[in-house]
Amino acid sequence: MNALDFYGKPLAVAPQGSPAIPILNHILDPDKPRIIFLSHGPRQLAAKLITGEIRAALVPEPLVTVFLEKMPYLTVGENLEQAYGRFTQTNARMPIAGIAVNARTAKRYPELMAFLAQEILAAAQLLSEDPAKGIACLPKAFESFISRDLIEKSLGRDLFMVRKSHGIQEEIQNYLSVLGTPHPDNKDLFYK
Repeated sequence: MNALDFYGKPLAVAPQGSPAIPILNHILDPDKPRIIFLSHGPRQLAAKLITGEIRAALVPEPLVTVFLEKMPYLTVGENLEQAYGRFTQTNARMPIAGIAVNARTAKRYPELMAFLAQEILAAAQLLSEDPAKGIACLPKAFESFISRDLIEKSLGRDLFMVRKSHGIQEEIQNYLSVLGTPHPDNKDLFYK
């Protein structure tokens, strides 16, 4: 089962306001009936999946992993990043997180910005080789939301990658356009 199966049909989605909705609306065929997205809170959606009231849902990690653990009869139909890459004929990834710095601050402290960028890139490399090191650094309070075991399983399904924005400007701007978000036209704003 994938997004194509839901043209003109309802599809449950969590959390409310999910960025997955504009992404799917962008990549799916505009000449076909739109998917009817029904927003739910995660607990409400889980209850409806358990009772069978809803048979499919669009949810992000780590919620996918939580649902699969609680409802082993569920399966992953399609990964949104893979669908995005297939439909846009680009990389099967989306720049969904980033670190932004005020342009004046970046110009005022270029050495600090360079240091931070190098530290983030080094940490990303370390974590891509051994995600357990990142999990070990999580505060104990985090486990009241999701266990370390579930985080590890979730990371096994999620793409983890860090790049300097200057090297993927077009990718970032395309993604922001899909979301309908204004993006910077000034190429100097992307960190080198």
